[in-house]
Amino acid sequence: RRLERIAARSADVVVTLSDDDENYIREVADTTITCVRVPNVHDVVDKQDVPGFESRSGLLFVGGFDHAPNGDAVEYMVTDIMPLLIRKIPDIHLTVVGSNPSNRVRALAGEHVTIAGWVADLDPIYASTRIVVAPLRYGAGVKGKVGQALAMGVPMVTTSIGNDGMMLEPGRDIEIADDAESFAQRVIGVYENRQAWEAMSARGLQQIDELFGRRTTSQRIATLIDCLR
Repeated sequence: RRLERIAARSADVVVTLSDDDENYIREVADTTITCVRVPNVHDVVDKQDVPGFESRSGLLFVGGFDHAPNGDAVEYMVTDIMPLLIRKIPDIHLTVVGSNPSNRVRALAGEHVTIAGWVADLDPIYASTRIVVAPLRYGAGVKGKVGQALAMGVPMVTTSIGNDGMMLEPGRDIEIADDAESFAQRVIGVYENRQAWEAMSARGLQQIDELFGRRTTSQRIATLIDCLR
């Protein structure tokens, strides 16, 4: 905190990724500083190019397994949440994509779970998946996996940790649940309801474009440059 205070006070401008980061560094600096938020950047697909509800099925988790929170999230998803989902949707299937899955993660594969490992092109998988899940129980920062799913028009169910730094509204842009029972209920509520799915798909596209799209990012970078003149 001492080094961060010195750095923040010494800089002409502090670049942050999220409102949480900005609030934190302002508190640490304990004086007036200039901040510009430049978060992740996502290319948002055209709404007309998003395959519809009926052509989709299954769940998707995306995350590299060199990052420990992803391994924990998949274990939690398979052992605690999937059994609840299977009771309601017997043919539901989870596909797990990500580099370097551990033996422990690979052992989770079964009738309802595919551990795909690294995949070169995720676009076809996003296009055929009904819901992307990210039941993260720890970790921090802006989540690329959350933004990418919504940028592809796929509704997302995650946790409060997953929404950390994303500035998305639960129940409107994204579904949030922090226990297995609630998480399963959120998934079922969107998975089996075409109207809810379509509304969340459209809203997610809109919000990611407004918060993380190229036009918004270009404007923020222009503001950053102006701060340095």
